[in-house]
Amino acid sequence: GTELLATHADGELYTYAMNITETYDVTITAPTGAEVVLNGAVVPESYITGTEAYDLLSGSADYLPEDLAAEVSIYTVNGLLSPVETVTATAADGKALAGSQGEDGNWSFGWGTQTIPSNRKELVDEYMDAYLSFSADEGDATDYNWGVIQGYLLYEGDAYERCYMALDGLEWTRSSDAVLNSVDVISYAEFGEECFVVRVTMNSTVSRANGDTTEENTFDVVFVLDGEEWLVERMEAV
Repeated sequence: GTELLATHADGELYTYAMNITETYDVTITAPTGAEVVLNGAVVPESYITGTEAYDLLSGSADYLPEDLAAEVSIYTVNGLLSPVETVTATAADGKALAGSQGEDGNWSFGWGTQTIPSNRKELVDEYMDAYLSFSADEGDATDYNWGVIQGYLLYEGDAYERCYMALDGLEWTRSSDAVLNSVDVISYAEFGEECFVVRVTMNSTVSRANGDTTEENTFDVVFVLDGEEWLVERMEAV
């Protein structure tokens, strides 16, 4: 609707200059192979300026389908004439991808689009409860809590190694009571038949001699199928 003014006339030929006062830039990160739509238009692959490994799955390669592109593509779009209003991404199988906009205005999309089966939700709840007891050193029972959480961890996986390295420090913490108030699944995605990833927000209350502390923490947790057991290979704070 902006009125354009003629800046040059040559007989019947008039030239109108674009009255551009501001342009807009955006970076969009999405799984490789996804279709990215910006302000209603598909963003061509020519705007991909790089790729990055999907670090969350870097330790789980043995459990992933061979044809899975465990990486994300980075789209860089500069010089837009209108503000960024809508950004969506769709996986190759047609499923909409969950996205979020950062404080810098850039967008990031992940794989979490599916509904978690009830039996896996129960497993996630059990694991998070064991993790809370271990990390809070509930009841000053470090060895017991370590024994419990080991049952959920892939031996020598990233999560196993991190918990094992934390043992010495936990022995010096003050005794506590820990209550898992809730575990909310933010997103869930399957990667073949032997790996799934869940993002969860854990609300917990830890009671120590100096008072109670209630916290919310969000994690990405990678489960892999080891034999007939689903075990945690990796866990990252978000």
